[in-house]
Amino acid sequence: MQYILTQEEFDFLQKQAKRGREAPTDEDLQKLCTRMADEMPVAKRWLMEGAPLSPWGCIITTDTEYCDDCPARAICPNKYKIFSK
Repeated sequence: MQYILTQEEFDFLQKQAKRGREAPTDEDLQKLCTRMADEMPVAKRWLMEGAPLSPWGCIITTDTEYCDDCPARAICPNKYKIFSK
């Protein structure tokens, strides 16, 4: 079966198809990463095994100093990430 589309219909369908493949903006990605860091419970490496999980916290919104165990560190667009030595 074939469909005959006007140029406008074709352009609309192309635009809709691309919308799902576009990467988020750095601002949107940062909001998501910050929320993940502030809300997602993680195990902190230096605590004893079995210690309760708690959110790491984001250096942007909390007094956390480092990004060491942040669950979003691999995709976070923040240029000023800090890691302990």
